[in-house]
Amino acid sequence: MQDNAISSLEQTLIRGSGRALWLIDEQTDVTQFSSMANNSELQCLTNRIDQLSILETFNIDSRINDFDISGIAAPQRIFHRISKQKALVHHIINQAADLLPANGELWLSGFKSEGIKTYLKKAQDRLGGSLDIKRGKNSLYTGSISMGRKGNVLKDDDYAVIRPAVHEDDKDYYSKPGVYGWQKIDSGSRILKQQLIEAIAPTEKSLEILDLGCGYGYLSVAASALGKTSITATDNNLAAISSCRKNFEIHNITGQCVLADCGEGIDQLFDLVICNPPFHQGFSVDGDLTERFLTSARNHLKKDGMALFVVNEFIALPKKASALSFKVSELSHQSGFRVYKLNL
Repeated sequence: MQDNAISSLEQTLIRGSGRALWLIDEQTDVTQFSSMANNSELQCLTNRIDQLSILETFNIDSRINDFDISGIAAPQRIFHRISKQKALVHHIINQAADLLPANGELWLSGFKSEGIKTYLKKAQDRLGGSLDIKRGKNSLYTGSISMGRKGNVLKDDDYAVIRPAVHEDDKDYYSKPGVYGWQKIDSGSRILKQQLIEAIAPTEKSLEILDLGCGYGYLSVAASALGKTSITATDNNLAAISSCRKNFEIHNITGQCVLADCGEGIDQLFDLVICNPPFHQGFSVDGDLTERFLTSARNHLKKDGMALFVVNEFIALPKKASALSFKVSELSHQSGFRVYKLNL
């Protein structure tokens, strides 16, 4: 379904002129950028590798970046379809105030229910210039804020700082804004951790483990405590990978953290694959994503290996896994989640 907030910014960009910078997080469907293909005035920054791949097919100058625009050449216009993360929106407004030239503009778009009107007012206070708002259908608001006399810096939860964010079992887990659920332990991951310990511990065998969709690395830390392990953690989100690397360092985990979309480009085979697929905003809950993670697990698993998946109870994982020649066993069903063991 087309996002009218993106379409509104797109029309504004095409009608205007001057170098433009578009800051993109998971709230933005980049498939809508096809109409801006080959636009030499546009540069996009995204913290997701899957979005980068799509943008590159449109021949748009695009980079992986966790929204640190301090080293970017000053654009005339900055665009952002507002994120669901308040810290990120505030961070982008602050960065725009520091980067835009005297006659530059920040363009924001979103819906009333997402807090766009408040963000536009905050942006005007921060940038200090004039505010021009256009209202569309279904309480859509698109606004431009010009540079003027800068006001106070907005609180952005220290967006760029990786810090201790979660504590469990005498362990600190490091994370930051920009990572989904960065200040909590996902319920599904906690349940999978329990089953992971019961399924493979204790063991004297050296294990090669793939954490598929690792987030800040909660499951990798759990897996590292099971014995002699080497862990490859992968996620498509740069903020997640940066946080996971910090946890590898803090907890002395042997292995690597790889920015990749569903494990693409990782050629190694593993004894164990662990996965809590990301069924939240920016990701589909339909079968395609489930199948992609299952296919990746199958392609990365040794013949005598095992995969452990946790999914919402409404996801028909056994049927999809069986179609990929997995043998499926249900290990747990609690709190709206199911944990499955998969063998080839």
